[in-house]
Amino acid sequence: MAPSLDCRMYEQKFPEIDTPVMVQVKSINPDTCAYVLLDYTIEGMLSFTELSRILSVLSLVRVGRVDPVMVLHVDPEKDFVNLSKRWVTEDDATAGTCEEKLNKSKRVHSIMRHVAETLDIDLEAFKLIVSDPDSVLDPLTHIVEEINAEWY
Repeated sequence: MAPSLDCRMYEQKFPEIDTPVMVQVKSINPDTCAYVLLDYTIEGMLSFTELSRILSVLSLVRVGRVDPVMVLHVDPEKDFVNLSKRWVTEDDATAGTCEEKLNKSKRVHSIMRHVAETLDIDLEAFKLIVSDPDSVLDPLTHIVEEINAEWY
Protein backbone atom coordinates (compact mmCIF):
# COMPACT_ATOMS: atom_id res chain seq x y z
CA MET A 1 0.00 0.00 0.00
CA ALA A 2 1.31 3.45 -0.90
CA PRO A 3 2.13 5.83 1.96
CA SER A 4 -0.21 8.70 2.73
CA LEU A 5 1.21 12.04 1.62
CA ASP A 6 -1.56 14.15 3.15
CA CYS A 7 -0.56 16.33 6.06
CA ARG A 8 -1.35 19.72 7.63
CA MET A 9 1.18 22.42 6.86
CA TYR A 10 1.05 23.87 10.35
CA GLU A 11 1.80 22.29 13.72
CA GLN A 12 -1.40 23.66 15.24
CA LYS A 13 -4.68 22.21 14.03
CA PHE A 14 -6.43 25.58 14.27
CA PRO A 15 -5.24 29.15 13.76
CA GLU A 16 -5.26 31.61 16.63
CA ILE A 17 -8.15 34.07 16.89
CA ASP A 18 -7.30 37.54 15.52
CA THR A 19 -4.59 36.22 13.20
CA PRO A 20 -4.60 36.54 9.43
CA VAL A 21 -4.70 33.36 7.33
CA MET A 22 -4.93 32.56 3.64
CA VAL A 23 -8.08 30.86 2.36
CA GLN A 24 -9.33 29.50 -0.94
CA VAL A 25 -13.00 29.99 -1.78
CA LYS A 26 -14.65 26.59 -2.37
CA SER A 27 -18.32 27.51 -2.76
CA ILE A 28 -20.65 30.44 -2.41
CA ASN A 29 -24.11 30.67 -0.90
CA PRO A 30 -25.35 33.74 -2.81
CA ASP A 31 -27.50 34.93 0.09
CA THR A 32 -25.19 34.65 3.09
CA CYS A 33 -21.60 33.48 2.86
CA ALA A 34 -18.66 31.82 1.15
CA TYR A 35 -17.28 28.49 2.29
CA VAL A 36 -13.51 28.40 2.21
CA LEU A 37 -10.60 26.06 2.82
CA LEU A 38 -7.97 27.44 5.18
CA ASP A 39 -4.31 26.66 4.67
CA TYR A 40 -4.72 24.60 7.89
CA THR A 41 -6.73 22.08 5.79
CA ILE A 42 -9.95 22.87 7.64
CA GLU A 43 -13.08 24.59 6.41
CA GLY A 44 -14.27 28.01 7.33
CA MET A 45 -17.08 30.42 6.63
CA LEU A 46 -16.72 33.96 5.39
CA SER A 47 -19.99 35.78 6.07
CA PHE A 48 -20.87 38.43 3.52
CA THR A 49 -21.41 40.86 6.41
CA GLU A 50 -17.68 40.46 7.16
CA LEU A 51 -16.43 41.23 3.65
CA SER A 52 -15.99 44.97 3.69
CA ARG A 53 -17.91 48.12 3.14
CA ILE A 54 -17.99 47.52 -0.62
CA LEU A 55 -21.45 46.57 -1.81
CA SER A 56 -20.51 44.17 -4.62
CA VAL A 57 -20.00 40.72 -3.11
CA LEU A 58 -19.03 39.15 -6.44
CA SER A 59 -16.14 41.58 -6.84
CA LEU A 60 -14.67 40.26 -3.57
CA VAL A 61 -15.51 36.55 -3.60
CA ARG A 62 -15.04 34.05 -6.43
CA VAL A 63 -14.70 30.27 -6.32
CA GLY A 64 -11.02 29.35 -6.50
CA ARG A 65 -9.78 32.76 -5.40
CA VAL A 66 -7.12 32.83 -2.65
CA ASP A 67 -7.31 35.72 -0.19
CA PRO A 68 -6.11 36.74 3.25
CA VAL A 69 -8.78 36.90 5.98
CA MET A 70 -8.84 37.38 9.75
CA VAL A 71 -9.85 34.60 12.16
CA LEU A 72 -12.87 35.67 14.24
CA HIS A 73 -13.92 32.45 15.96
CA VAL A 74 -12.70 28.84 16.11
CA ASP A 75 -15.00 25.91 16.92
CA PRO A 76 -12.73 22.87 17.54
CA GLU A 77 -15.71 20.55 18.10
CA LYS A 78 -17.05 21.23 14.60
CA ASP A 79 -13.62 21.73 12.94
CA PHE A 80 -14.92 25.08 11.71
CA VAL A 81 -13.65 28.65 11.66
CA ASN A 82 -15.52 31.94 11.18
CA LEU A 83 -13.58 34.52 9.21
CA SER A 84 -13.62 38.18 8.23
CA LYS A 85 -12.16 40.05 5.31
CA ARG A 86 -13.17 43.37 6.83
CA TRP A 87 -10.49 43.30 9.56
CA VAL A 88 -7.49 42.38 7.38
CA THR A 89 -5.01 45.25 7.15
CA GLU A 90 -2.82 45.92 4.12
CA ASP A 91 0.22 44.80 6.12
CA ASP A 92 -1.53 41.53 7.05
CA ALA A 93 -2.44 40.91 3.43
CA THR A 94 0.97 41.41 1.84
CA ALA A 95 4.51 40.75 3.03
CA GLY A 96 3.39 41.18 6.62
CA THR A 97 2.22 37.80 7.76
CA CYS A 98 -0.19 35.39 6.14
CA GLU A 99 1.07 35.27 2.54
CA GLU A 100 4.70 35.02 3.64
CA LYS A 101 3.83 32.39 6.25
CA LEU A 102 1.88 30.37 3.68
CA ASN A 103 4.73 30.49 1.16
CA LYS A 104 7.26 29.32 3.77
CA SER A 105 4.93 26.55 4.89
CA LYS A 106 4.41 25.40 1.30
CA ARG A 107 8.18 25.19 0.74
CA VAL A 108 8.76 23.19 3.91
CA HIS A 109 5.75 20.97 3.19
CA SER A 110 7.00 20.33 -0.35
CA ILE A 111 10.45 19.28 0.91
CA MET A 112 9.00 17.04 3.62
CA ARG A 113 6.56 15.48 1.14
CA HIS A 114 9.39 14.75 -1.29
CA VAL A 115 11.53 13.11 1.41
CA ALA A 116 8.57 11.07 2.73
CA GLU A 117 7.74 9.95 -0.80
CA THR A 118 11.38 9.04 -1.48
CA LEU A 119 11.60 7.06 1.79
CA ASP A 120 8.17 5.51 1.13
CA ILE A 121 6.72 6.52 4.52
CA ASP A 122 3.59 8.42 5.56
CA LEU A 123 4.07 12.16 5.62
CA GLU A 124 2.50 12.44 9.10
CA ALA A 125 4.94 9.80 10.39
CA PHE A 126 7.88 11.61 8.82
CA LYS A 127 6.66 14.91 10.28
CA LEU A 128 6.44 13.30 13.74
CA ILE A 129 9.97 11.91 13.43
CA VAL A 130 11.27 15.37 12.54
CA SER A 131 9.28 17.35 15.11
CA ASP A 132 9.41 14.90 18.05
CA PRO A 133 12.04 12.19 17.42
CA ASP A 134 11.97 10.91 21.01
CA SER A 135 8.31 9.90 20.74
CA VAL A 136 9.21 7.64 17.80
CA LEU A 137 12.72 6.53 18.71
CA ASP A 138 12.32 5.89 22.47
CA PRO A 139 9.84 3.01 22.02
CA LEU A 140 12.10 1.52 19.34
CA THR A 141 15.10 1.80 21.65
CA HIS A 142 13.20 -0.08 24.37
CA ILE A 143 12.25 -2.84 21.92
CA VAL A 144 15.87 -3.22 20.82
CA GLU A 145 17.01 -3.29 24.46
CA GLU A 146 14.44 -6.03 25.24
CA ILE A 147 15.57 -8.10 22.25
CA ASN A 148 19.22 -7.67 23.27
CA ALA A 149 18.38 -8.68 26.86
CA GLU A 150 16.71 -11.87 25.60
CA TRP A 151 19.75 -12.77 23.50
CA TYR A 152 22.37 -12.14 26.18
